[in-house]
Amino acid sequence: MPTYTLGRLVEHDPRARNYVATVDKPRTVSWEHDAPVLDQGNVGSCTGNALAQWLNTNHGLVRPGPGGFLVEDDALTLYRLATRLDSFPGQYPPTDTGSSGAAVCKAGKKLGYLSSYRWTFSFMSFLGALAKSPVIVGTEWYEGMFEPNPHGFIRPTGEVAGGHEYLILGCDVDQKTVTLLNSWGDQWGKGGRAHISWADMALLLRRQGDVKVPIV
Repeated sequence: MPTYTLGRLVEHDPRARNYVATVDKPRTVSWEHDAPVLDQGNVGSCTGNALAQWLNTNHGLVRPGPGGFLVEDDALTLYRLATRLDSFPGQYPPTDTGSSGAAVCKAGKKLGYLSSYRWTFSFMSFLGALAKSPVIVGTEWYEGMFEPNPHGFIRPTGEVAGGHEYLILGCDVDQKTVTLLNSWGDQWGKGGRAHISWADMALLLRRQGDVKVPIV
């Protein structure tokens, strides 16, 4: 099995509760992402990759890179700055420390990609925010999540392997699932995508998870 790199660190700020995302009624939605799927390789830059891929959606509307999309170098730039803005010791480079979703959103603002960002604090608010735009999520990552099953699902089973940041692109209210886009290339899952049940996603969010809603 290929080795995949993680890198999301937990950094919860109580002040985030002053910046709550506006939400809608949960609905079936699939946000467009027709850019190449990014691949963080052996660098723990998942936070930078998650935000770069959000910016490559039809909601992010960022088209400055080759072919009109952000590329892996752009994701690394976001990650580098995030490691300087977070509360953890060390910076990349030279040390691949990992970083937080909060820090990468701060980096997105400093680099001019975002005007602001907001948060959700319940599972239904997460679904309601997803009805209005894609979101980026940071959660624990379990052994059972490294490879989707034959039905395209990942599940939080086995031991915790670390933390990971990823983009949530869609929701199916009938099947009670959400769709994620990972940053391990298009050979992972189906074109870089996999599904998570609402029950498993709610569990992940309860366990030190967080949801960021970037705003351009």
